[in-house]
Amino acid sequence: MNSSNRLFSSRSALAAILLGIVICLLPLARAASVEPGSEPDSRHPFLFFSAADIPEIRARMELPAFADRRALLFSYVDKLLGEPPSDIVRVNHGNCVLLAFAYIVSGDPRYAERAIAEALASAAVPEWGSGFHFNRGADLRTSERSLGLAVVYDWCHDRLSAGVRATIREALITKGLEPYFSSIDPALKPNWWVHDSVNNWRGVCHGGNSVAALVLYHESELARTCAEMSNRHVMSALREHILIDSGGHEGVEYNNYGVEYALIGAAALQRFFGGYEELFRELADTRLGNYWSIYMCAPDRRFANIGRMNYIWSEGVYGIDGDPAGGPSSMRSALFDALVPGGDRLLRWASDNGGQRFYWEGANPFQLLWRRADAPSLLHAPMPELQEAVLFRGAGHAILQSDRLWLAYSGGAAFNRGDVGAFVLVSKANEDWERLIWIDPPIQKENFGSGRQSTYLIGGAEQVTGESTLENRGRYLRFGSAQGFHYLANDIRALYADPALTRLVRHMVMVRGTYIVLLDDIAASKPLDLEARFQTAVSKEIELRDTGAKIAGAQRDLHLVFSGSVPITLGEGSGGALRHVSASANAERATLVSVLFPTAKDGDAPEVETAGGVVTITHDGERDLIVFVDDTAGWRLHEVNGVSADEIPTGSERTVHTMREGRSDADEVPPWILRSGSRR
Repeated sequence: MNSSNRLFSSRSALAAILLGIVICLLPLARAASVEPGSEPDSRHPFLFFSAADIPEIRARMELPAFADRRALLFSYVDKLLGEPPSDIVRVNHGNCVLLAFAYIVSGDPRYAERAIAEALASAAVPEWGSGFHFNRGADLRTSERSLGLAVVYDWCHDRLSAGVRATIREALITKGLEPYFSSIDPALKPNWWVHDSVNNWRGVCHGGNSVAALVLYHESELARTCAEMSNRHVMSALREHILIDSGGHEGVEYNNYGVEYALIGAAALQRFFGGYEELFRELADTRLGNYWSIYMCAPDRRFANIGRMNYIWSEGVYGIDGDPAGGPSSMRSALFDALVPGGDRLLRWASDNGGQRFYWEGANPFQLLWRRADAPSLLHAPMPELQEAVLFRGAGHAILQSDRLWLAYSGGAAFNRGDVGAFVLVSKANEDWERLIWIDPPIQKENFGSGRQSTYLIGGAEQVTGESTLENRGRYLRFGSAQGFHYLANDIRALYADPALTRLVRHMVMVRGTYIVLLDDIAASKPLDLEARFQTAVSKEIELRDTGAKIAGAQRDLHLVFSGSVPITLGEGSGGALRHVSASANAERATLVSVLFPTAKDGDAPEVETAGGVVTITHDGERDLIVFVDDTAGWRLHEVNGVSADEIPTGSERTVHTMREGRSDADEVPPWILRSGSRR
């Protein structure tokens, strides 16, 4: 108000006009004076950067490391100048932010006016919510629209007329923040997603609405209340949704979706209130930032769809295939690379080559804001060499890989999938990779239970699912490597309700990076029907044999060879998306050895012999001996081709090695990320 006061005190002929301006500003002045001297600065922009930061933002966008994404940004927004606002919620919200950022970067008012048109179209939608019967208050759509309008309100504020400001403000309050407060109102039972330990709604709703609440903090009592409350919710959501070693309980894409919005909210809350520095550093450094997302992207450029996720979502890798949505999260990787002391080459590779959701068109403004400016671009550079065996302990997901074979294993919580003990297997043929074993259907269906996974049914029953499995989950007994093999032992007994089942441990060995040996150790207090399923796509031909089956792929065949004499059947899941080979038994004690051996098309199956825990596998003149020992605790791997497995660790130790660069980061973190104290 200082400049207004000076003008008001003048004796110019404009005094009457200025008096009207002052009167219009009085409500804002009253809102900002609730606690004199303690409120954050109300000058726009302030959400993610200030006006003083804009010259640096513009300068960094001219650097070579930003050239590709900058070109994408302006190629897209330039086309939008001649198009009407989108009526698709997510595209509309993405357009709001992309156009507003183009205005910040260029100063060209055309982008601001087009962003405002997009925001007004969203504001005019009578009802933002989806109307789901299971939900009260805020949902994904209300939260996404809230973020889009809030960013336009902040970044294009100097181009907004008083009437437009009022329209956007009214929409944000009545269609965004009022539903959000209904969800989190402490006088009511919290809505289902408010404290959910897994679902992406939590991050999206708290993250999007926290930004909307902050942008109106000086203008609305409701906004102030929501901002204070969302500050706590966003922090707890990040702590619960980014697990030890960076994993998550939902599928990769769903987890990234929720986490990305929570990080956007946290970035704004950090600038406004502060207090996120320690959490940001922990997530980036101690919890490895985004390694899980990178490792879970298979060599066929599709994610291992463990958890709730369609395997074709975000297929491809932006820096390899050019698909702007393909690959690990670019914005999440950029932020955590910036926050790791000295930087992290793997996270930077994912930042430059990773994908962004379709509504960012490959040019997510937050990735551009958060990427280190001084680090050279790694776009189109080869991926840094990954470890051959890693366990993401929080999620319970394991990766075993070689230059010929890639396997992702689900050994943690079931959540709403019965996929514990299940796995994805991808084999290389020439320069291409082919997915041979699947973990859930390629097209989403209503049933994701164990019958549609490559795991066990016990007594015809699937695994227990739900929130309880976050604690009552699979447990790794062993995980690690020795010369010539990788090994895991995973106790999945806790996922089955039948009290008669006393032991179910899956032992998995990748031998010479070529094939997989499974030993399933099962015990019960009475005979039970036991069925191991191996799922593949319905398009693949399956030939049943006396001791197993052959799954015929387009370029590779997978031979399944089972020990002993077990009934082998072929089944097809509901909806026709999957077919499975089953090996069954009815027993109190069972040991099923399964060899999964990929070959060239029409290649010979291996010869498999089992005797007293010794599995002998012969193929093309090569012979391997895998020795298991049965002791009081059940079977355990003893050695592979004479190399002892006794020193393989328990699985509680971190196995992921970082790719930290070790440089001083004093001047590398974009200054607006950790800036705080505007409240002080």
